[in-house]
Amino acid sequence: MQQWHDWSGRPILIGEHHVPLLSQRQLPPLYRAFAGAEREKRESYYKTYVETFARMPFSLGSHWYQFVDQPLTGRGTNGENQVVGLVDITDQPHPALLRALEYVSRRIYDWHQSGVR
Repeated sequence: MQQWHDWSGRPILIGEHHVPLLSQRQLPPLYRAFAGAEREKRESYYKTYVETFARMPFSLGSHWYQFVDQPLTGRGTNGENQVVGLVDITDQPHPALLRALEYVSRRIYDWHQSGVR
């Protein structure tokens, strides 16, 4: 991120990031670059990722990929079927991820302020 900022001189907004959740309720993902993480590791990833970026003085923010998991049988447009939402396909929240969001939300402005020069 620092190299991109140095090159552009512009602030940076991350428009999408996520880590799929490993789930026995899901068919194997269509895109196998990364199979996913356990709940606790995904919670830790989110906290670390957002804190690291928020401390960068040029950061504008970052967005979790999407609200609801993709359908079990895949999206109609491309078949993608990952567990990447804040809630599952039955609208039940992913508690570990919501804990991470709450943790980050309470601290993000302090983190960002600490990185501003």
